[in-house]
Amino acid sequence: MIDDDFCSAERNPMTVSELHPAEALFLRCFRSWVLGIVSQDTRHWDQVWNTIGVSFPADDRAQVMSHFIEMIRSLELHGRRVIHHHQPDCPCVGPDELKVLTLLAACQNRRPHLARNIAQELVGDGGQNPLFAASITLAQLFEKCGLAMPVRDDWGTLQYSGGNVFYDRPTIH
Repeated sequence: MIDDDFCSAERNPMTVSELHPAEALFLRCFRSWVLGIVSQDTRHWDQVWNTIGVSFPADDRAQVMSHFIEMIRSLELHGRRVIHHHQPDCPCVGPDELKVLTLLAACQNRRPHLARNIAQELVGDGGQNPLFAASITLAQLFEKCGLAMPVRDDWGTLQYSGGNVFYDRPTIH
């Protein structure tokens, strides 16, 4: 379980039910994939493969998975801090999850400065380019399949009540 004492800007979604369908799809996959990493249980990855399989055309599935995995790998290997996330069936949306969703939305909506700022916040120098590149391509694939990410007026205004906590070995947990 993660610390839910974070606060975010009022207009940001606080629950999965408030997310746009494209955001909910990505978040469900993100949470399941990370849970597979943490638990070493490949059944969670199978769930992601199945979700991608029914959500994207056959010609795009491998590319979606490749860039999705690269995005998560960049966060895992180069994270500046622990990236907090909820369990797959949790109805809440955490600030870090919203940051990752905003990164994709910024890429999809041609807001590269915002996307770069989020990438810089999430990962160190070695991971920014891979994270940014994977996010751009994944966002384009979502858009190509009619999965548009919404434009939010308050992008980048997320505030954390406790500040960033850095750890010796940043990982997704």
